[in-house]
Amino acid sequence: MFEMIDHPVKTIDVYKLSEFIDIMSDGIYENYFYRGESKHYEHSICSTLLRTFTKPNGRFLPVFYEHMLNEFFREVANDISDIEKEHFIAFCQHHGLKTNLIDITTSPIIALYFACDMNNDFLENNIGYMYLINKDKCIDISQSLLKNKKDFSIVPFSFNEITHKSRKSVLEFAKVICSYINKENGEIFFLVNQLRTCCNDLYEGQAWKYLNCIATRTRDIESTQMLDILNEIQDEYSKKYNLDEITMPSAKDFMILLLLYLEDIILQSNKDSNKDFIFPKLPYFTYQTPYKFDRIKNQEALFIYQLYLPTTSFYMDDVHKNMIQKIEPDIILRIHNQEKIIKDLDSIGINRKMIYGDVDNTAKYINDKFLNDVK
Repeated sequence: MFEMIDHPVKTIDVYKLSEFIDIMSDGIYENYFYRGESKHYEHSICSTLLRTFTKPNGRFLPVFYEHMLNEFFREVANDISDIEKEHFIAFCQHHGLKTNLIDITTSPIIALYFACDMNNDFLENNIGYMYLINKDKCIDISQSLLKNKKDFSIVPFSFNEITHKSRKSVLEFAKVICSYINKENGEIFFLVNQLRTCCNDLYEGQAWKYLNCIATRTRDIESTQMLDILNEIQDEYSKKYNLDEITMPSAKDFMILLLLYLEDIILQSNKDSNKDFIFPKLPYFTYQTPYKFDRIKNQEALFIYQLYLPTTSFYMDDVHKNMIQKIEPDIILRIHNQEKIIKDLDSIGINRKMIYGDVDNTAKYINDKFLNDVK
């Protein structure tokens, strides 16, 4: 079992390809997903869409995102296959539309390529970054995305829907959490404790009250009033969201606590839109599409489905703010000498034409190979 406890991130410096191969061949970094970035970003691992929304702006993200995806769908729907429609969000990511998906790979050598690829604009002393995320912190939600699709998955498994009381989404989310708890026995205690920390900022909210009720039950404290409140809340939410289908008591407790916390946030932020809230610690949701275009195959790629939540109401006139899930690596490789390493990768067949597998990138690869030194 991997414990989701916060700890200092291990950092390793890599100066040449042979060093990288030695590090990876030890076998201790096999149970990871990998992501390469050729430079340092302020918010490190973040989707292109949500990186745009890290600062408050005048757009309500769920509606804005839905409009983006729907407009793109209207433009291309007649020219794409049924499977591309079914996995439309992956199709969008593939063709450069900004989404909440983060590309990751099961291949460390592919991630190294992306950590070095500066599009032939290499800067002296620039450092690339390769992020390792332990697979035990992740749960596959590919099937859940398909179950919750609307109009060809244009607005799939949405955290915003969970907050706004979509019964189907809440139940599916609860099943995903159960699946994670079954896989990582004991992690529910970490998740609940992290939520407890978040609730400290919302003292006297419904979530805080529910936590106190749980504590009363856990410690066998005789308090009829507290237990009555606990039972009342559980009955209400179980009926409202069909949570009686969840047979794991700890998972049901966590889901009710999460819903109460999110409702408290919306309530509080509508009173004070300047207040910042902590996105609760949750497993990272991975999405693997059967849509096997060349880029997915060649890059051994899948996605992290990054969660987000507006903390201001759609109807508020002031600037909208978003609470965004932090994706934190467990290990960071700092990649030096990017230009030399990318040339060495090319010598073993890891290059732009192999990575992307399309005609345009093959042409670019040949241009760079023959004309890079021509001024």
